[in-house]
Amino acid sequence: MKILIIGLVLILLIPFFGLIWFFIATITSPSPPKPIITRGEFNIKLVYEINGREFTIEDTIIIEFAGINHFSVNSKHRQWRHHLASNRQTKNILLLQLYDGSRIYYHVGSPNYYIGDSDVEIEQGAWYPFNAVFIARGNNQSSVGGPEGLLNEFGIRLISWEYDLPIENSFK
Repeated sequence: MKILIIGLVLILLIPFFGLIWFFIATITSPSPPKPIITRGEFNIKLVYEINGREFTIEDTIIIEFAGINHFSVNSKHRQWRHHLASNRQTKNILLLQLYDGSRIYYHVGSPNYYIGDSDVEIEQGAWYPFNAVFIARGNNQSSVGGPEGLLNEFGIRLISWEYDLPIENSFK
């Protein structure tokens, strides 16, 4: 019986101490330096067609520094908010809304990339065209299976994607 009680106490205490350790590590870990440039606007242009009809979307991605995320799993990091100038509620370009309410979007890219807060080097045009298209069904998102699937299933063909190059940001 004693062993059972000790085991039960250990089972309850280990997660408790793990949680305390997580909070201590989070609080005491150093914060990343703040960006010098905290806001940016980047022009984008997407040309695509649906069932032979061509569409051109020209917009601006607006990116703003949102502070430091203190409760990240690995460490503290800078957070950026972004939206399209045409609609503050939108982060991606809507290509098509389906009859079942699903939507097909073109992902405009990471705000960290544009604002110069990324360790990843991305060549011009690397997001174009197909790894950036996804389908949103309620709260679920899934990628589209390549250009043939996009064209055959939805009648969508991406023609071109142009965007401003990222800025060089500094942090202190």
